[in-house]
Amino acid sequence: MIVHILLGLLAVLLIYFLYFYIRDLYAHRHDLGHGSWIVNSIIGFVVDFFDVFGIGSFATSTMLLNATKQLEHDRLLPGTLNVAFTVPVMMEAYIFIKNVEVEPLTLFSLIFAAIAGAAIGGRLVPKLPERKVQLYLGIALLFTAILMIGKQVGFVDFLGSGNTAVGLDGAKLIIAIVLNFVFGALM
Repeated sequence: MIVHILLGLLAVLLIYFLYFYIRDLYAHRHDLGHGSWIVNSIIGFVVDFFDVFGIGSFATSTMLLNATKQLEHDRLLPGTLNVAFTVPVMMEAYIFIKNVEVEPLTLFSLIFAAIAGAAIGGRLVPKLPERKVQLYLGIALLFTAILMIGKQVGFVDFLGSGNTAVGLDGAKLIIAIVLNFVFGALM
């Protein structure tokens, strides 16, 4: 029941987003900036496809956007990721919600944290100096890398093992919420 409600909400949000996205593209068709929305969309679909298999999308997206010269400045990266990758991320969300069992508390907490982070970050991050954005992203990625390496070598035991959990609670849930909020804000 909850899954069907969430998928319905996702469909409504997708239609809502597409309305404003297409309207904005049309209104600014003569001034779309440096990059190509088609190239950005292709990059989004490719990296989010591989994200489903556990290959992180942030580093891949950043590398592909830079390699294809889609961004004039790094400070545009959060907005690009939030807008141009919305449809691929929604498709990824559909795949996960439909096929991966997750406790409702964990699912809704992490979704809400990412949305709140994106809503706040979408307004604040573009106003920050480019160096600060790079610093904050670097710190967030360093923290994530430490957790991932720690998990692999066994000194970060609180993450658990076997990838069989369908939900988080306590400190694990709080850490996941904070990370989702931070990454939502920065990306």
